[in-house]
Amino acid sequence: MRSRILSLMIILTIISSFSAFPSQCEEEEVHFRVLKVYWGEGQPVEVSPGETAQLTVILRYEMSKSLNNLKAALSLPEGFQAIGGGNESVAVYTKTMVKGSILELRFPLFIGSNVTLGRYVANLTLEYFISEYTILNSTVTVEFRIVYSEMKYSSVKFATYL
Repeated sequence: MRSRILSLMIILTIISSFSAFPSQCEEEEVHFRVLKVYWGEGQPVEVSPGETAQLTVILRYEMSKSLNNLKAALSLPEGFQAIGGGNESVAVYTKTMVKGSILELRFPLFIGSNVTLGRYVANLTLEYFISEYTILNSTVTVEFRIVYSEMKYSSVKFATYL
């Protein structure tokens, strides 16, 4: 009797250990795919430190269930600020999305004067409803660049008449 109970406990322990750890072969379902990230509205523009600019993030929704009421929170790297302050900029989308829908999010930001040229990475956390009571969260990585805009000066000729 004792050996049967011990055997049963060992089998249950082994089975429960398999369910506690997901298989390494399973892929995490992708909810959103980043298609494009750029500074500007409609058309990409170059930005420089000390400027206020809009960061546009374009995503494609990849899940089969429709979603609505999305909140997107962009966690900003050092040197960047949301308009109004803070290191997080928030955008809201209230329409329903289905698989394949394109979502354009805009984040007005202040680029600190101490920001150096280069590539920056930020996390974009998305929170949304897929049913009346089910809220999901998804995080995607957003990359963007800071480059100095080329300054253009016009030359003015002065004439001196005697």
